[in-house]
Amino acid sequence: MSTPDIASVIRTAVFGILFGMTEVPLMAQCAPIVAQVSGEFDCAYGGTVRWNGLFFTGGFAITSPCGGAMNYSLLSFSDPGYNSSGLVTEDWVQESMTSWRYLTSLPAGGYSLAIWPSNTVPMPQVPQCSQSLGICVTACPTGGVCYAPAGSLIIPSDPGNCGVNVQVRAWLDGALPSGTLMNDGLRAAGLIPFAEPFSALGYAYTGAVPGATIQSSLLAVTGNDAVVDWVILELRSSTTAVVWSKPALLRRNGYVMDLDGDASVFFPVPPGNYRLVIRHRNHLPVMTAQPYSLSLTPALVDLGNGATSVYGTNARIQKGTIHCLWSGDATGNGTIAYIGANNDRDPILTAIGGTTPNNTLGPVYDRRDVNMDGVIRYVGANNDRDPILTNVGSTTPNNTRTQQLP
Repeated sequence: MSTPDIASVIRTAVFGILFGMTEVPLMAQCAPIVAQVSGEFDCAYGGTVRWNGLFFTGGFAITSPCGGAMNYSLLSFSDPGYNSSGLVTEDWVQESMTSWRYLTSLPAGGYSLAIWPSNTVPMPQVPQCSQSLGICVTACPTGGVCYAPAGSLIIPSDPGNCGVNVQVRAWLDGALPSGTLMNDGLRAAGLIPFAEPFSALGYAYTGAVPGATIQSSLLAVTGNDAVVDWVILELRSSTTAVVWSKPALLRRNGYVMDLDGDASVFFPVPPGNYRLVIRHRNHLPVMTAQPYSLSLTPALVDLGNGATSVYGTNARIQKGTIHCLWSGDATGNGTIAYIGANNDRDPILTAIGGTTPNNTLGPVYDRRDVNMDGVIRYVGANNDRDPILTNVGSTTPNNTRTQQLP
């Protein structure tokens, strides 16, 4: 910039305007002209500033009375050492005819921003104007015009409703003995915890904070919308890159509910194309084969529909018209095995006593409760061992079934 002390001049002007330290009375011919700017948190760019190309003076929006290139100076109130200045055409990008965006991401806080024509000089070189106003024009047909800084520009720390929403439907094999409505026996028995269970099982969230809790009222709902269990949803930018993961609640009708009770699950990520993964504590996870275009407007991902392509081979089990997540991963290692090392049958026998296979253990909230009825059984009706054998192949107990995730 042509004048080395421009930042200190603008800073003095801003604090004079904000805190009433004007030393010279404002003169009518020097009415301040302030750029119409806004501080925002943009989903794609973070904290930023936008200018609509107009100025504000005397209650009216006007174009600049002086033409030519525009300078800017951006100062931070929270960091007095922060000063960015230069040409708008170099450090800003024109997004449209009515929008210029500052290119550098800004931390939350208060800022002062001045935008003025290059053919100007700083006060007090134009003594007829108040020294509190900032930059005054000398080479302009409307002499005596002063471009003052916008001194109350705030970059918010909270992005607010900045992200994407998705409606998800999915069914759990273990909770669907027949039909299209899953069993909510864990909820009815008061066994579903108010805090997400996955952190304690070793899952590490990306983005979300561990230990999320829900209101008891969500578990008091009965009927088709009753909660079946907790699940995890992941958004991935590729087959392996998890952008955000969070806990959610699965209902009897297959719809996944956010922890605030919203029918759409919210992710604080920029709009874009994402693959969706759903996980459960004793079922094999499923991921969409293709990315979905997600935005604030909820998109439906129906994993129970056979027409919805999913990643891998035989990633779901079909029960009637519904495609479900495979049950039987009692160890949570991503593989269903009936015999051999790390099989899922032995932990069930261990849970009920090892040498007493006729025993039962319940009521419990435990991943070894494969059919999700709140009781662990090794033999007899509704036992948790048979579904494992069925899902690896009743006549091929040596087979295993592995999660279809890369």
